[in-house]
Amino acid sequence: MSFLTPTTNDTHRLLGIYIYYRLGLGLMLGIMHWTGLSKDVFGYARPELFTDISLLYITICTLSLMLYWANTLKAYTTHLLALLVFDFIALVIMIYASGNLTGGLGYLLLIPMAVGSTFLRGQANIGLAAFGTILVLVMSLVMINNGTGDGRSFFAAGITGVSLFVTAIAFRIFSEKVQVSQDAAQKQTDQANYLQLISQRIVETMRTGIIVVDQDLRIKLINHAAASLLTTNDKFEGVVRVTPIYDRLQIWQEDGVTPSSFTFTLSHNQSVKVSFAPLDDSLFPSMMLFVEDMQRLGQEAQQLKLASLGRLTASIAHEIRNPLGAISHAGQLLNESKNISENDHALLDIIHNHSQRINFIINNILDFSRRKSANPEMVDLNQWLIDFKAEYLQHHDGIIDIINKKPEIQAKIDPNHLYQIITNLVDNGIRYSKQAKGQSIVQICTNIQQKDQRPYIEVIDYGEGISTEKLDHIFEPFYTTEVTGSGLGLYLCKELSEANQANLSYRYDEANKNSVFRLVLSHPQRRIELQ
Repeated sequence: MSFLTPTTNDTHRLLGIYIYYRLGLGLMLGIMHWTGLSKDVFGYARPELFTDISLLYITICTLSLMLYWANTLKAYTTHLLALLVFDFIALVIMIYASGNLTGGLGYLLLIPMAVGSTFLRGQANIGLAAFGTILVLVMSLVMINNGTGDGRSFFAAGITGVSLFVTAIAFRIFSEKVQVSQDAAQKQTDQANYLQLISQRIVETMRTGIIVVDQDLRIKLINHAAASLLTTNDKFEGVVRVTPIYDRLQIWQEDGVTPSSFTFTLSHNQSVKVSFAPLDDSLFPSMMLFVEDMQRLGQEAQQLKLASLGRLTASIAHEIRNPLGAISHAGQLLNESKNISENDHALLDIIHNHSQRINFIINNILDFSRRKSANPEMVDLNQWLIDFKAEYLQHHDGIIDIINKKPEIQAKIDPNHLYQIITNLVDNGIRYSKQAKGQSIVQICTNIQQKDQRPYIEVIDYGEGISTEKLDHIFEPFYTTEVTGSGLGLYLCKELSEANQANLSYRYDEANKNSVFRLVLSHPQRRIELQ
């Protein structure tokens, strides 16, 4: 069990000061004795004994200093007690060799006592004072016995003993108060560090990018979201490399005018919004930048829209399904009647067919309303398309040609959403290819865009294409050019794409006379923010 107060850098420095002090004291006493400057004070009664003890004391103090430099001697109980006990014994012997306890030499014992009271706690502090008092009293009795002392020496020894106890108690009380103050300050420091750590973690985990720059436009703080948005191909662009941000920061640097927020597109086609907020500090003026991913903001708005639309469409679908079921059931009963003419049977077939179509639309709406949020995973597109083709052709007739222009293409997307998107596009492609060419065939091509290194999938069919006047409406809900279509297929593909921060577009290839749907996926190293 240690009797020491908790060891800190301060206690280690205090121990160093005391080690330097005792070496200086030993040198001073030895030099004054050897030069004869205090021949009537130091070593007056027994000069040979004083010389030997002073040399031994200087040697031990020098060794202690070397151990302290080597970081071997520390403010531990055993180390400190050994030093203090040796100091008490050496100083008492020097006082005895001087034969003059009444001359004030006994007060040299108060310094090691004060040091012991500062470092030691519990009974060790009082024990050290008792040990010093006993040494002084024994020395006084020995001096009286050999004729070099008298009653005044014994009285001086008593006064010295009392002084040791007073010093021990006073410094113990003082050190305890200092320790309480240090503990309170340490607790406040720990609390402040904890709050700072919480603040740092909040800033670090925020989805909004945070950047703080000083007046020299040096980055003082940047969180993960901002670094991710401003990173292209593992290379951090920084605010200096982003010209629109840098130009506005220069205006603030020169004129002190806070820039207004603006939206622009980074080199990797990432649209971001940047807002500015000055940090009012007269000594260290800084500017805080809020960098927001516009695609993520659009995705959040889309999620809210889809949630509301899903609840509404689900309610409408349930309300329609009940009377639709009654109509369909009544039509079936009428169709079984023997009193129905052939013309009436044709009308009942119309009722049945359109009931089935409405039911198909309702099922699509319910599937849409139950759609879960994206759960993106890293997908090997080439292998995924091979598996998709095998599974698709087990249940459908047709031909699927897969062309992989890179040996390995990684993408980050929800595999279930990707399956729904590609299935819908392939279904449409096979249908239109058969209508135009008489053959159910589509081509699926994978590659990586050169401008932003984003992977993409193209579904190519050989249909007649989409007219210009219809092109702006193909991704709208319930828009269809087919009599039996629900108008939700491409709309669902578009919504699922945006939920995964992907982009679905259409173009007609005039050179090869085919329709191309391109699904551009998120960069595999880019984090997809989800709600």
